[in-house]
Amino acid sequence: DIAQLQQETARSAGFTLAAADSGVTGGFTWLCSVDSVGVGLRQVTSTASWTERGVTRSVRLLDLLSAR
Repeated sequence: DIAQLQQETARSAGFTLAAADSGVTGGFTWLCSVDSVGVGLRQVTSTASWTERGVTRSVRLLDLLSAR
């Protein structure tokens, strides 16, 4: 799953290096954002979207990264 892969990429980069990214892979458009939500806490949001039978579908995953 594209969204899960982007979550894991941000998480493996660690708190200080996690960064927003986006792209298109195999018919899926994806976006990963990293936002500060508190002292020492960042929220990683990954969204993947695609078109299926003329209807746009999407999935969104949220995770938190801690400085500790």
